Amino acid sequence: MWEFRPEINQQVRHRTTGEIRLLQQSESRLLRLLLMHPHRAVTKEEIHNFVWPGKVVSDNSITQTVSSLRTVLGDSGIAQNVIRTVPKVGYFINPNRVALIDEAPSVADSKPMVCRGRVWACLALLLVNVLLFGFLFVPQDNAARLTLSRFVSGNNQFYVESDDVFSLELMKKLRELKQPDYVDFYITSNQARVYVSCVDRAPGAERRNSINFSIDIEQSLGYISHEILQQCQ
Repeated sequence: MWEFRPEINQQVRHRTTGEIRLLQQSESRLLRLLLMHPHRAVTKEEIHNFVWPGKVVSDNSITQTVSSLRTVLGDSGIAQNVIRTVPKVGYFINPNRVALIDEAPSVADSKPMVCRGRVWACLALLLVNVLLFGFLFVPQDNAARLTLSRFVSGNNQFYVESDDVFSLELMKKLRELKQPDYVDFYITSNQARVYVSCVDRAPGAERRNSINFSIDIEQSLGYISHEILQQCQ
C-alpha cells in the first residue's frame, strides 16, 4: 500500500516500510489522474490532456510513462497488481493499492459534528463506537494509525478512514441511495475486504443496536453498497 501526496516533491511512500520513491512529473500527474477516477478506466485521450496539456505526444509516451510508474510502485505489465490495462480503452488503478492523501477531505458537503443532548453522553457513545469498530475490524499493527473522518447525510452519519480512497468512494455511493434513518456507518477496507459497522441510534430507543460484517472487495461497488444497506436495515 502506497501513499501519494501530490504536493510533496512528487513522491510516494510505502505505508508499511516507510520507503520513499520519487516520481517524474509525468508519472506524478498520471498517478493523480488514475486516483481521481478509481472505479473506471481513464482513456488515452484523458491522459494526453491531463499529463501533457497543450502538447502533442504519441501513444508510446503513455506506454512508457505507465511502464515506469508501474516499476516505481513495484508492479509490472505482466502482473498488473496496481495498474490494469483495458485494451483499446486506457488504464485504471486497482483498489487499495495507492492512497491519495489530500490536506482536506474531498467530499464537498461534509459538515461539522452536531450532537444533541448532554455533551459527555455524546462523546462517550462516539468513543465506544470507534473502539468497538477498531477492536473488531482493524488489524492490531494498524490500529494506532486509524483516523476517521465524519460526514453527515440527512439523519445519518458516516465515519470513514481518512486515507482510504475506496471507503470514501463507497460512502459517496451509499449517500446516493435510499438509506435507513438514524444510522451511524463505520467503513474501512484493506486489499481483500470491506469492513462495516452499523449502529442504530433511532430517537427514543432504549438501547443502541449494532451489526458488524465484511464483504469481498472484489465485488462491484453497486453490489457492495446494496449489501451494506440490506444488512443495516
